[in-house]
Amino acid sequence: FRCYDGRVARLLDCCRQRIVFDSVADVLGCLEAVMADMELHVVRVKNSLRASGSAVESAGYRHVAVNLQIQCDGTSRLGVENHICELQLALRPLLELVTPESHRRYLVLRSCRDGPSVAALLRGLPGRLHRGLA
Repeated sequence: FRCYDGRVARLLDCCRQRIVFDSVADVLGCLEAVMADMELHVVRVKNSLRASGSAVESAGYRHVAVNLQIQCDGTSRLGVENHICELQLALRPLLELVTPESHRRYLVLRSCRDGPSVAALLRGLPGRLHRGLA
């Protein structure tokens, strides 16, 4: 919400879950299973595990984010069949590197995409975080 000018329809991760894997092969197997499931409608896949992925853009976060809709009798009865959820497929070795400080950096960079300037956001960070981003 903080970076979509109040347009809540652009929020895609109000409902989010993460599955942690030990290998890229397991991530791929899960992604293939999700894509093959007839009750899941995949809206978007963002792969920050790819070699060309920008560490600056992701602040070091690496996972596959699958935005999907669950379309079955149960979601239809509840009227949420068009709700978009996010499923994160993460690698354990990379997830173990995430610290509270690195997560704060990610949130700052994430907010920069559609919001205030990087300089304005950096001014509000503690010194050592600011130096880590400069």
